[in-house]
Amino acid sequence: MNARHDHSTGFFRIEQVYYADMPVPLYRNWWHRLFPKKYAKYLDMPTYEAALISGLIEFVPKGGKVVVVGAGVGVTAAVSARLVGPSGTVVCLEGSSQCIEQSKGTLELNDLAGTVELVHAIVGTDISVYESSEKASVLPADQLPNCDVLELDCEGAETKILREMTIRPETILVETHGSHGAPTQEVSCILEDLGYSVKNLGVAEPYLADYCIEKDIFVLAAVKTR
Repeated sequence: MNARHDHSTGFFRIEQVYYADMPVPLYRNWWHRLFPKKYAKYLDMPTYEAALISGLIEFVPKGGKVVVVGAGVGVTAAVSARLVGPSGTVVCLEGSSQCIEQSKGTLELNDLAGTVELVHAIVGTDISVYESSEKASVLPADQLPNCDVLELDCEGAETKILREMTIRPETILVETHGSHGAPTQEVSCILEDLGYSVKNLGVAEPYLADYCIEKDIFVLAAVKTR
């Protein structure tokens, strides 16, 4: 766990925001504290990406290679970098310009700058990329690099990627997005057809459990069987 410290004291203090006990490039002031529902992203989120992180901890080998499609704020990329260690490799593909910058900030705050290859690219198709993706290149799914663990958290592009990719990692972790055209049952069937044994790790975000159930957002862990 990272040491926590504020930038000032008293009511007007500025606080570092933590996701999954990792500092991220967000800072909470008195206004955010007064209106927590309106500024939810400025709250600490101890269980942020809990299901994906549990899958990474279980399946990422030391010295291995991880490919992350969909960086978000960079927390799972940072977790992967710590798990593979200095002898491993993490490649992170993200279509959003904002998320690329946030991921850089998260890696720097966690002393992991330079340990992850951040690539500004959309894999497969742009379905629901956060913020601007105008400057992102497009990487066809059949050009994804080989890896030990593939993490897909790409807001609905999961089914297209799984159908078109040619790599067969030992483990695939998928955050499903039923509301964006990648329902859990369909993703599970595709993975089984590809020769994987599939386990549901639960809702993607425990602090948004009801929302995840309503929108069909779960995390599947698929382990290669053939």
